[in-house]
Amino acid sequence: MKKIVLVCLSVIVMSVVSGCSSGVTIIKSVDASSKLGIVQFADCDQSKNSSLDCEGSGKKVSDVYGEVFGAPVVSQSDASKFDVLITGRIVEYNEAVPMAFRPNVSHVSLKLVDRNSNVLVTQEKMAAEGNLFGSAKGCSKKLAETLKSELGR
Repeated sequence: MKKIVLVCLSVIVMSVVSGCSSGVTIIKSVDASSKLGIVQFADCDQSKNSSLDCEGSGKKVSDVYGEVFGAPVVSQSDASKFDVLITGRIVEYNEAVPMAFRPNVSHVSLKLVDRNSNVLVTQEKMAAEGNLFGSAKGCSKKLAETLKSELGR
């Protein structure tokens, strides 16, 4: 029972702490008509926390951002075909199974850059959900929707 209470409290605290800001910093506005591509994000570093589900996390979160933005996930070699790119890495990712006493987590560190690699926007944000009704994909979708909203796309 104590574990359940601690897990619930940790999810609440993480949600409150990570929910205080959008995590998006706009350095320079982005033209809404710019052709957007998403370079597959780098996986999180398993060596920093063995309890994370890092393997494949970059692809999973990139795909979610692609769905939300209606933009293709591309390789670095195809990046030159786009006006702006979302690129970056996953800091933390956890796909919890129900009753595992671990929250679902998606934490991104992303940049939106132009063709000259100038950083236009950054997103450094974590989303967490309980493991009974939430999902890591749902966390990632919330992050992508926040960035999309902040960009006005």
